[in-house]
Parts: sequence; C-alpha cells; structure tokens
Amino acid sequence: MVGERAHHGHPPAGDRGVPWRPVQPPLLIDWAGREFVQLRPGIHAATVVSDDLTVSMYRYEAGSRWEEHSHPEDQLTIVVSGEIVFRTPDGELRLQPGQQALIPGGLPHAAEVGDAEVVTLNVWPPRESGRP
Repeated sequence: MVGERAHHGHPPAGDRGVPWRPVQPPLLIDWAGREFVQLRPGIHAATVVSDDLTVSMYRYEAGSRWEEHSHPEDQLTIVVSGEIVFRTPDGELRLQPGQQALIPGGLPHAAEVGDAEVVTLNVWPPRESGRP
C-alpha cells in the first residue's frame, strides 16, 4: 500500500491518485512491507498520512537528486542510512545517519546523494497538495 489515511479514509485535496485506506491508531508502520513508488528518477517513496502528519520514507539510489523546490509546510528529514546533502540559499547541509534537518516551509531546497544509497524518513504537517 502506497499511502494510508488515518481516521476518515479520505485523501487530502490534490491527492493525484495515490491509493489510501483507513487505518486504526496505533499503527505499526512496517516500511519493508510497503509499496514504494518512484517520485523522481532513482527516488522512491512510501507514505502514511494521518489527520495531523504526513510521514514518508524515501529511498534514494546512488547518484540521485531532487531538484530545487519549496512547499508551504515545514519538513523534518531524518537520515536512516547513507549520506545526503541538502542545498538551500543559506548554504549546504551534509547529513549522516541519525542526523536531522528541519527545513522551514517556503525555503527553496534541493537534495543530492553520492555513491551510496540513502534512506530518509520525512515528516510534515498535513500537506496542502496531498503529495508524498
């Protein structure tokens, strides 16, 4: 299952066809059993959505990158494995396993990985666009 919506079972506005199903709290999230979809070349995600949070696990293939973008929501990224570089107008953040970055809503940012796969866990408040 790509995405789940807690409580009401209705996807957020602008869902863009991501499948959702109601879940009952508490929810054990077994990322290994989830379906990951490609968001960008070499970047795959699985997402769980509740009324208060959007949580996505991203798997970045070696050499992949996410172009500069911004979104209105704050973003917390936790590096599970590998090393990822975030670039913002304020500079560069190089994150390793266990490190986190809090990216304020509206701040343009890009991400790039080097020669090894990277796995991140990303948390946002409910996303206006409904995208993972």
